[in-house]
Amino acid sequence: MTKENAVIVAGSENEAGFRNVTFWEMSRSVNDGRGEIHHVCRRTGTREPHNRGSRTPLRVLGMASMAVFVALSGCRPSARQIAEDLSKSTLFVETFDAEGKPLSQGTAFFITPETALTNMHVMKWAKTLKLSSPARGVSFDVAAVVGVNFERDLCVLRVTSKEGRPLRFASKGSVAVGDKVYVAGNPKGLTGTVSTGIVSSVREEAGLVQIDAPISPGSSGGPVVNDRGEVIGVATLSLVAGQNLNFAVETLGGPTVRTGNWTAFDVGKASLSDTETAFLKGPVRRVVERTFAATTRYRLKPIRKPYSIIDTTYNERGMWTQKKDPNWQYNAEGPELKLRMRDFIDARIPSAETQDGKVTKYDYDRGLKALASSRHFGEIRNSGGSRTRFDAFGQLVWFEMPNGGGVAEFDAEGKETTFSPTANGVATERISYTYLFDKSGNWTVMRDDFGDVVGQRDIDYYENAEGSGGR
Repeated sequence: MTKENAVIVAGSENEAGFRNVTFWEMSRSVNDGRGEIHHVCRRTGTREPHNRGSRTPLRVLGMASMAVFVALSGCRPSARQIAEDLSKSTLFVETFDAEGKPLSQGTAFFITPETALTNMHVMKWAKTLKLSSPARGVSFDVAAVVGVNFERDLCVLRVTSKEGRPLRFASKGSVAVGDKVYVAGNPKGLTGTVSTGIVSSVREEAGLVQIDAPISPGSSGGPVVNDRGEVIGVATLSLVAGQNLNFAVETLGGPTVRTGNWTAFDVGKASLSDTETAFLKGPVRRVVERTFAATTRYRLKPIRKPYSIIDTTYNERGMWTQKKDPNWQYNAEGPELKLRMRDFIDARIPSAETQDGKVTKYDYDRGLKALASSRHFGEIRNSGGSRTRFDAFGQLVWFEMPNGGGVAEFDAEGKETTFSPTANGVATERISYTYLFDKSGNWTVMRDDFGDVVGQRDIDYYENAEGSGGR
């Protein structure tokens, strides 16, 4: 049976003088003349329905109940259609640390059939990722990280198949306060969650879109779309102290990233700030750390003079810019060496890569890999007859030297809790440590179980800035 389609258009003006248009896309059987509603609105979203075939007037009872009012700019998909499209494009992200233990959860979404976009901070501490589409019942393996933007907190993943269902991006300048938005994510592991809200503000200077749709842990990296189903941003953070203060990284016209080919493990290590790897909390500006000789049963009195003083200055992104460390012997300047480090990612390089005592910059790709290689998560390293082992978060937990060694234990915030010196692999004693803290929660005094001070830190902070420390 051949059918013809027609579009019936009716118009009316509201009190403000704006014209509302009602589109009914109709189909009728040519042989019996009976009309029936075929579709109210197609999912193209940006095109007005157009006539196909005859515009023969049709009598349809109950037409008012099927009316869909749309703006003159075009036919928009329904909320149900947007939610369905989001569910098929959105991915559940699970990350695992260097020891294979579950680490965190997040969200990503396809932007091409083989690439997905997420937040950079979803990658923190991660060695491997698992991507899955709960709505489609399929999983995807990550082949590589092919795009990063540390400042905008964006990361592009390439998967091993080309079966992704990408979302399209809204054009530049198309977002305004009051626009309706939909956010897809996996809050607290509750996969396939879609919430709605409006644009509260556009923070152009920060590259953020403020929305009142909730963003909970697990939704980071999820798409924020407009009422056409077009991506306007990537859900990134929610201020716990504020009510409905949620933000998305603006991606109008598509994300801006530096392209390359990196492993998830390298990006997971490089995505961390230096204050995070040091487990510092708050907007830390400078730390002067003094280390004193540890108490042992063979020492009759404590040593009051520190044998090590490390002076580190951090920028507001949490990356260190100057460091004085007596253990560094990169050139003749020795303990007084000051290294001018990268603004965000340039390079942290050994003495073999220096020229005339100055740090040589890598390009972005080599800089990222150099930074990642300087951080040791879940590794055992051999150097100069000594062996060291680092846990999944980069803490030195065991070392062995030709004349002895020791085993250290750390808590979840990176503080050393015990140390056991060893001889021929056998612990000779066990030393425990306690701490005093400042208002930000960073330790300032470290004492052993003899009551002696073995560590002390003077910490300065930036004012009116947000820190990024903690795990």
